Amino acid sequence: MCKQNLPRLSCIAFIVLALTFTYAPLAGAASLVNGRVVSGAISFPGEKDSYTFTANAGENVHIRVADTSNNDFYPLMKLYGPSGSQINSTSNPSVASIHTRVTVNGTYTVTVTNSTYGDPNVTGNYNVYFVRMPGANEGGTLTNGGVTANTIDLGDLDSYTFTANVGESVEIRVADTSNNDFAPGITLYGPSGNELRGTSSPSVATIHYHGFAVSGTYTVVVTDRSNGLDATGNYNLYFVHMPGANEGGTLINGGIRTGTIDLGDLDSYTFTGTVGEYVRIRVADTSNNDFAPIIRFYGPSGHLMGWAVATGPSASRRERMNVNGTYTVVVADASSGIDIIGNSVD
Repeated sequence: MCKQNLPRLSCIAFIVLALTFTYAPLAGAASLVNGRVVSGAISFPGEKDSYTFTANAGENVHIRVADTSNNDFYPLMKLYGPSGSQINSTSNPSVASIHTRVTVNGTYTVTVTNSTYGDPNVTGNYNVYFVRMPGANEGGTLTNGGVTANTIDLGDLDSYTFTANVGESVEIRVADTSNNDFAPGITLYGPSGNELRGTSSPSVATIHYHGFAVSGTYTVVVTDRSNGLDATGNYNLYFVHMPGANEGGTLINGGIRTGTIDLGDLDSYTFTGTVGEYVRIRVADTSNNDFAPIIRFYGPSGHLMGWAVATGPSASRRERMNVNGTYTVVVADASSGIDIIGNSVD
């Protein structure tokens, strides 16, 4: 407030000066595209770039900002809600990451600048990766019983979808095929964008979800979860959806089937059963290593009936059929790191 004895012009100058120091205009806001990457640059010290996206209450968003300059640029990212209030803030020497569930409908704003934790005069280039669930689907639809090979770039967020019905089940594994510091992380989201399950591992990340509560389109997001979130690498994504998975074909009654579990692999087989009949399935490791086979047994509707983990070199499961139809058996590795390759006999 101006003092009474100051000239009116001096008061106006004082007010303008105060506003100049307390308000920093943001660069023109660009729209983030779901499942895509946007490149930007901090071209002068103190510059702040802004981006926007729309979301509905209950949806999840995951945003990562990666320094692509290979210098001392230290990305700082902030997320603001539709009312302008700050929701989250994060910074990291290479990759800054925000993963959150939004609570109101509207337009959200993301700002990117150089953190004062580093040299405030540093400038740099960056990539903004953005996924919003539902809707993210960069990698397309997952193939039942198949494997998808892909690459995580610095800060990357890869997204995939599949459709499922009430009561059905899925098993998903992501295996690092780079033999470096890349630590695969995987998150599963429901049709409304709600997070159902997430996990990570140094070599193989795994999710098995049994008995979906609603029918619709589900989303899978793969990323790096190493300590600095700054590792890159190649991976294989294995996916089986029950009912329907049948990579290995039909099991023969009284027969034997040989197979190989690659890193993170999920092998699936089917057979037909009749109400009241019994079946016994045994999987034996023939590799003489640390491979520990696990078998899971699913009914015709895709519901999990039971499982067995190897005690010694083999796993065995006996089940009574409760309905007529096609049953599914899934074989995988259940060693402590779920990262062993091995041969099996079914």
